[in-house]
Amino acid sequence: MTDNVAAEGVLSRLLAVKWDDDEAAFEHQSSRGRLTQEYLRRAALWARALGAEDGWPFFDIAAGVDPGVRADPALVEQLISNSGYALGHPTVRLVAEGALHWAALGDQPRQRFADLDDPYEPMLVLFERGGGFITANGFVELDYGAVPIRTLADRVAQEPKPIDTVTLDELDAK
Repeated sequence: MTDNVAAEGVLSRLLAVKWDDDEAAFEHQSSRGRLTQEYLRRAALWARALGAEDGWPFFDIAAGVDPGVRADPALVEQLISNSGYALGHPTVRLVAEGALHWAALGDQPRQRFADLDDPYEPMLVLFERGGGFITANGFVELDYGAVPIRTLADRVAQEPKPIDTVTLDELDAK
């Protein structure tokens, strides 16, 4: 069953993003790096759990959990038509649409994979802290910094990093 309420909540978050907020991207450069690392770790764990290593790091994680559950196409269209140039980078678009489809799964991922965290939350917070990113030459480039993608095994072995607001704000204050 599709959780349209959750998908609408994620859509609201994405539509509120100021994709071209260079000041926020600069102010949050440390936390955006942390969030990228945590996304890469979580996505690596999901890739392993779903047998989707070839698609890592940016792949449709929701389809791996249940390809029959997708966000309402009208929500996807609303995201695309209201986000402007920001979704012009294919990887950002893949992540944003992936977050919508993930939300549409509702509790299904937690029921099947209770030990794995929401893979998209780090990227949603990253977007909220200063817009998008690009990928190039083995890095996720964040306007004011870059995070090496590394290997899936490296990211699986990485310790979880807290991404709560207090911790992220403390990182940015240093």
